Amino acid sequence: MTPKVIHADNVAETALQLCTERLQAAVDTRGSATFVLSGGSTPLKLYGLLARTELPWSRIHVFWGDERFVPHDHPDSNYGAARRALLDWIDIPEGNVHPWPILDSSAASAEAYSDVLQSTLGLDALFDVTLLGLGSDGHTASLFPGTGAVQASGLTVASSPAGVSSERLSLTAGALSSSRTVLFLVAGADKLPA
Repeated sequence: MTPKVIHADNVAETALQLCTERLQAAVDTRGSATFVLSGGSTPLKLYGLLARTELPWSRIHVFWGDERFVPHDHPDSNYGAARRALLDWIDIPEGNVHPWPILDSSAASAEAYSDVLQSTLGLDALFDVTLLGLGSDGHTASLFPGTGAVQASGLTVASSPAGVSSERLSLTAGALSSSRTVLFLVAGADKLPA
C-alpha cells in the first residue's frame, strides 16, 4: 500500500476524522476495534477531541505503542497523559485499557506486555488504528536511531537510548506496522528533515 501524505492546518481535527471513521468501521465489520495510542505532546489535542466524540468505547481496546519506564502516575508516563486527556472522560471498561505493565525491569515489562498483546489479540496482534509521532531525530514510538531497537523481532522491546531521561518500552517496528491504519501525527518545522 502506498502511504498517503495529508498536509493539514489542524493535525488533530484531520486525525480525528480518520480515527473515528476507521474505529467505527472496525466495530461495524468485526464487532470490536483495537487502537494504539502514541506518546508525546502532539496527540494530546486529538485525545481531547476524541474524549468529546461519540464512539462505541465499550467495544474498543486501547493499547500504547511505547512507554517510558516510569510509574503510571509519573508526569512523563504516556499512559498517565492519555488517561488525563482521554480515558478519564469516556465510558470505557477498564478491561479494554491495556497499559504497559511497569515491573522490576524494563525487559520484564516488555516481555509482560508481549504476553498481554498475545492473550488479548492472539498471535497475529493486528491493530485497527495505530497512532505514531515523529521526533526531530527521526525516532517513532521509542525506536531511536542508533540503538538497534528498530531491528528487534517479536512484539516488544526495551531499550536505553543515550540522551533520554528514562529507559523506554516500545512495540517493535513489525508490531507497529501490523495495523490496518498507521497514522503519523507530525507537527513542527523542526521535524521536517526527519
